[in-house]
Amino acid sequence: MKPSQAAAVTSNMDGIFIGNTDIVSFDELQYFTGITTALPTKGNYGRFRGCTSLVSIHFFPNLTKSGYDTFYGCSSLERIYFHNTIDTTNMYNLFYGCTNLKHVYFDTEAHFWGSTRGTYVASNRYHTFFNASKDGHLYIGDTEVINAVQPSDFTTIKSCFFIFCKSLETIQTTPNLTAIGEYAFYNCTALTTVNFTTNSGFTVSRNAFTGCSNIEKANVPSLNT
Repeated sequence: MKPSQAAAVTSNMDGIFIGNTDIVSFDELQYFTGITTALPTKGNYGRFRGCTSLVSIHFFPNLTKSGYDTFYGCSSLERIYFHNTIDTTNMYNLFYGCTNLKHVYFDTEAHFWGSTRGTYVASNRYHTFFNASKDGHLYIGDTEVINAVQPSDFTTIKSCFFIFCKSLETIQTTPNLTAIGEYAFYNCTALTTVNFTTNSGFTVSRNAFTGCSNIEKANVPSLNT
């Protein structure tokens, strides 16, 4: 299929990939620009559930919301690319069983920070990419996120946002930061420097820095915990 033919597809393609064990690379999805309907949360969910041979995938470029069980049981999945923000709020088991997923790419900084990829929903239920492999590497374009700087137009660092991100070394915030969510930096074992530049107290939720065992320098003003 040519990119122009892929772009002409507008159906949501519900259920046609579930359990397909032949797909290894599905980078062609980046050309399906005509599919704009959010993946279903009920009914025909689990778009790539059980695709146990899938290693790499470029997600639909114009979808901003995923669905239940989207990559459930994709045990070979190593790399995923996003060309938009991705809203995982209230979507369960997105990456359940993805024990090899270690590399996640966003095309722009705005899509990276705008994503709700780490949203914490309920006790012991995460929608983070690295909840299985616990060895995450995040990228914006081809550059790995090692020294993260919070953009001024984002006022929160969402729950589980950097959870298990093993390459993150520093975090720099802006004065408009108002909150850090639960488990935001959980087990970021490479994190050594934390520099908060907010001018007033802000909320830090529970376990935000649990497991950050190598922090050497922290500039932290008054907090609300």
